[in-house]
Amino acid sequence: MSRAALTAALIGLFWSSSAWACPVCGGGGLNREAFIDTALVLTFLPLILMGGGVYWLFKTYIASDDQAALAARERGRQEAAAELP
Repeated sequence: MSRAALTAALIGLFWSSSAWACPVCGGGGLNREAFIDTALVLTFLPLILMGGGVYWLFKTYIASDDQAALAARERGRQEAAAELP
């Protein structure tokens, strides 16, 4: 390891108090809680939206399948009525 890299590593190790100035790094109680809450929302919102889309597609598919079955049943009734003397 070069002398400059070692010096930079030691400075970074012992002078890390500047990291507390960043709210994302845990600079304060309210900031940290807001960061965690935002991370949770941004994690679960896309999953909820995708799940809602899949549910909607499934519900639409079931509804179209029900309509096709209803139309086939109605066609069968009409054919049966046409065969009656």
